[in-house]
Amino acid sequence: MVKKELYDEEFWEEKRDDLSALLWMPKIKSLLDTIYIKAGRLRSKDQAKWIKKVYTPKKILEIGFGYGGGIIHWHKKGYDINGIEPDKRSVDNINKKIGKKIVFCTGIENLKTKKKYNLIILSHVFEHLPDLNNFFRTVKKLQKKGDAIFIEVPNCENKEVLGESKSNKAHVHHFTTRSLSKVFQKNGYNKLKIELLTSKIDLITKANTPIYTRFVRVANVILAKNKSVKSTSKKADTIRLIATKK
Repeated sequence: MVKKELYDEEFWEEKRDDLSALLWMPKIKSLLDTIYIKAGRLRSKDQAKWIKKVYTPKKILEIGFGYGGGIIHWHKKGYDINGIEPDKRSVDNINKKIGKKIVFCTGIENLKTKKKYNLIILSHVFEHLPDLNNFFRTVKKLQKKGDAIFIEVPNCENKEVLGESKSNKAHVHHFTTRSLSKVFQKNGYNKLKIELLTSKIDLITKANTPIYTRFVRVANVILAKNKSVKSTSKKADTIRLIATKK
């Protein structure tokens, strides 16, 4: 069971402050925020292109939107989107950027809404959830038959990725395509599409990467025609799955 403090607001505040202190630069947090938001928008643009080949989003909920790049991307494209996130600073920042309250500082189990979402997104969040059965019980109340969940997680068939995942104390699960498909089938969702990819975007947010290198990688990804490419189970770093409610 993952410790509750990993998902408390204070945990995320502390992580950001620690990072600024380590790099001895008073403006570093702002620079990192800019990089991560841009990376999130690039990732969401790539995910949206992938999703729309097999499914039509209408009302969207993003769970654990982090720096909010995905929220900004979908909102600017005209989609009806909400988001939830434990970091109050991120929530306040995104609502300020958007100009209205569309994201909330809460967990999925405490979200109070009468809306139904035909697409729920969890981008590098699903592996953090301590109780998957409870998660599915909760989200099913927010969806109708045929509505979809989109997941992007690390590909733990790749030994290097598996090692990184196991060393991350916030990762509760380490998925392969097979284990991820089984979880969704067991919990009442039919797999619509699953794919193994190597993501150029992950290089931007890779741990222990200098600021300058991150900016260079952002530029490279912007210029790249394909932000992610199909790969083999042993080489891919990412699994994408979209599944619909039975």
